[in-house]
Amino acid sequence: MAVEDADDLAAFFDTDDFALSAVYRVGGTGAGVAIAVLPARADRSVSLFGQDSVTDAAVFKVRVAEVQAPAEGDTITVDGTLYTVQGVPKRDDSRAIWTVEAREE
Repeated sequence: MAVEDADDLAAFFDTDDFALSAVYRVGGTGAGVAIAVLPARADRSVSLFGQDSVTDAAVFKVRVAEVQAPAEGDTITVDGTLYTVQGVPKRDDSRAIWTVEAREE
């Protein structure tokens, strides 16, 4: 089922159901902005110099409407735990959701 509009998307990012409340800070500084995130901690397979390894980086789904341009070095705080964005965030096919990889500090 495709997400058709902002109302459909809002249901997934409702902090009473699926999402968690978080604070996003550009560059890791300042007061930040309150956002909703969908967390995932799935292991990811990484190949580097011909060697395969597994990383346990945190992955968050973030609405583009809440964070227009996430970047490496920004931070996300969830339940008192600080995560630093790493790599290049990617938008989904609908261009409405970022997939942001981060490392726990």
